Amino acid sequence: MGREETMNGSSLLHSLEKWNQRLRIGYRLVWVQCWGISLPAWDMAQIQKIVAAIGEMEVDDDVEKARRLDRAWVLIKTPWRPTIQHTVNVSINGEDYRVYIA
Repeated sequence: MGREETMNGSSLLHSLEKWNQRLRIGYRLVWVQCWGISLPAWDMAQIQKIVAAIGEMEVDDDVEKARRLDRAWVLIKTPWRPTIQHTVNVSINGEDYRVYIA
């Protein structure tokens, strides 16, 4: 883990421990795709709200630079087990949208 990541809190790793039989991981890192995000919701704050129910997020460059607007690849740290298939209802400017996460 780099010093900058530790200082800024940008690392997904919080600590390293030597494995033992009692050690259990409470979460996993997984890339999910989100479909149905409307253009007004296409920003980091809104996407973070969309995936908040299932975990903390990191996004790929396509999302940050809005290269693709049909889907968002989001890396989440989640306690959910495979397979993730979730629907989120989002209200943006009084309009309701359904976003699919898989």
